Amino acid sequence: MNRLPLLVLSAALSFAAPAWAQDPAGPLGIGPTVPTEVQPEPTTRAPVEPWHFLGAGMGVGAAATAFTLAPTVILAGYLGTLSSGLLGAAVPSLLTLLFVPPLLSTLAIWTFANLTEGGFKLTPAFWAGLGAHLAVVVVAGLLGAAANQPGDMILLTLADAVLMPAATLAVMNHTRLQPGPGVNLRWEF
Repeated sequence: MNRLPLLVLSAALSFAAPAWAQDPAGPLGIGPTVPTEVQPEPTTRAPVEPWHFLGAGMGVGAAATAFTLAPTVILAGYLGTLSSGLLGAAVPSLLTLLFVPPLLSTLAIWTFANLTEGGFKLTPAFWAGLGAHLAVVVVAGLLGAAANQPGDMILLTLADAVLMPAATLAVMNHTRLQPGPGVNLRWEF
């Protein structure tokens, strides 16, 4: 039995454990389930420690990348066989390989970030993730990586699982909305 995906998942999720373990409200900020006195909700949530947030965000992005990259490569390979023409085979395959992993990874990180702190924009983070993913795919192609070689796919997944979430989180942190009157810190595109 191949235990590598389980090891990658446990390593990715171990980044998130310290932030969740120290937060008494839990990973989603829900809090205890015992009925308490109704109090008005504060306008801003206390920020999570930066390193805990970074580690948890990297874990979420790495897990999303690890679980989506290999199926996307398989899907792109299948789409490449549907047409006998070069353009009809290459375009859907290339678009799938280039856009699906960054989109799913960015959506996972963005959802996590907006559930924990809020105020993060999706579009700039997606473009940063796409740029990092494109750089990894181009470098892998120049080095001669092949999709049918397990070692090459593992290295591609590991490189993508580190660089894409790092670029996404860096841009999300840089373009974050600041709280103020009339500013909704949730679900900004």
